[in-house]
Amino acid sequence: MGFPNAKALAVASPEPKGGVRKSLAGFFDFTGSATALPLSMNCDDAGVDAFRGTFIDNSLNGSAVVLTIYPSGQQLYVPQYSQAFYPFIAVAPKIDITATSAGGVQVPAQLLNWAPELMVWSVQGGGVVTNTVTVQGTVTAQAQGGAYTDRSGVINAGAAVIALNGARKRLFIQNPTSAAGQGIAAAEAIFVNYGAVAGIDNGASIELQPGQSLDTGLGPCPTQAIYINATTAGHKFIAREM
Repeated sequence: MGFPNAKALAVASPEPKGGVRKSLAGFFDFTGSATALPLSMNCDDAGVDAFRGTFIDNSLNGSAVVLTIYPSGQQLYVPQYSQAFYPFIAVAPKIDITATSAGGVQVPAQLLNWAPELMVWSVQGGGVVTNTVTVQGTVTAQAQGGAYTDRSGVINAGAAVIALNGARKRLFIQNPTSAAGQGIAAAEAIFVNYGAVAGIDNGASIELQPGQSLDTGLGPCPTQAIYINATTAGHKFIAREM
C-alpha cells in the first residue's frame, strides 16, 4: 500500500526550518448563523514552511469547538470554557481547517509553525462544574460549613413560616413529640410544603407525625418560602435554617 501524497501531508520535524517559531493569530466567528467555518491558508503566504499546531482560546464559549485538519482529516476537540495547545500532523504547502461549534461567540485561535506539547485546561477555576459531567468511580462530598438560624415558631396556616431564601444550604423541621411540646391539647401531625400553602391530608404536602423531622441535608436544598399547616391552631414547630 502506497502513500502518494506523503510529501504534501507531512513534515517530519516538530520544529520549523531555521528554528524560528512563528504564529498566525485570528479567530473563528460563530456569532452568526454558521456553525461550521472553513479556513484555507497557504504556508508561503504566512511566511512558514508548514503548520504543525494550534492554540485555541475557547474560554468564553459554552460549547465545544471541533477542528478538522485537511488534508489529513485529523480532528481536535476543545472543551467548553477551555483553552488548549494541540499539535497536529504537519501540513504544507497549504492547510484547510473546518471549525465547528454552536457557541455563538468569537473563538480566538493561532496557527503555529511548531508542534506544541498537548495541553488542555479549564478557565472555570477549581471546583466549578458547568452543565452535565459524567463521573466514573467514587465521588466524595465535602460538607459545607455554616451557622444555623432558629426558625421555630407557631403555625400560620395561610402564610409562609420561613421566608424565601436563595442562599439556603440546609433546612431542618421537626414536629415535637408530645402535646406539651406542640403547645396543644393532643399531639397531631403537621404538613409541610415548598412555595405554596400546605394542605392538611391532601396528598400533596409532606406529613410529619409527632416526633418526625424533615432534613434536606447538605445536598440540593429548596430555596422557596416554607409553609407549615396543622389541624389545630397554635401548633408549635421546631425549625433550623442554614
